Parts: sequence; C-alpha cells; structure tokens
Amino acid sequence: MNKNDLLKIVKNTYIYGYPIVGMYELLYTQIMNPQTKLTNFNEFAHTATVASPQTSFIPAPNNDTTYSTAWLDLRKEPVIIEVPNT
Repeated sequence: MNKNDLLKIVKNTYIYGYPIVGMYELLYTQIMNPQTKLTNFNEFAHTATVASPQTSFIPAPNNDTTYSTAWLDLRKEPVIIEVPNT
C-alpha cells in the first residue's frame, strides 16, 4: 500500500463515517444525556415555541417553524405511528 492508497482510505473513511458520528452525537444529546435529554425512544418531542438565536438542538433553525422529533427504535419490531385526525 502506498501513500496515495492510504490517503484515499482515510478520505473515504472521513466522508462515509462523519455522518454516522454526527447522527450518534445528536442521538446522545437528545436521548441519552441527562442534561440535554428531549425525549425517550419511540416518543415524540415537540417544541412549543419558534426558534431563536439561542436555539441549539438543530444547526440552522427556522424562526417561523415549530419542530417535532422522534428517535424510533426498530431493532426488535416495527413501530406503528398513529396520527389523530385534525
């Protein structure tokens, strides 16, 4: 293996691994960390206010949008989501 092969492997590792690491960081922040926890697995979290400059749970929030999020744990079985009529 030469230097160019190694550089290509490192580049591909970064390109394909970075999104997974970023999503795990978001998962940890929203589900696992007691200081920043928003919700549990298979439950929705809803924001009741619009975003402000202090909003930090998403990188680029819109100030005229309310947000909902859910982390669905599909390891054992599917999750059925029921939405009430409006």
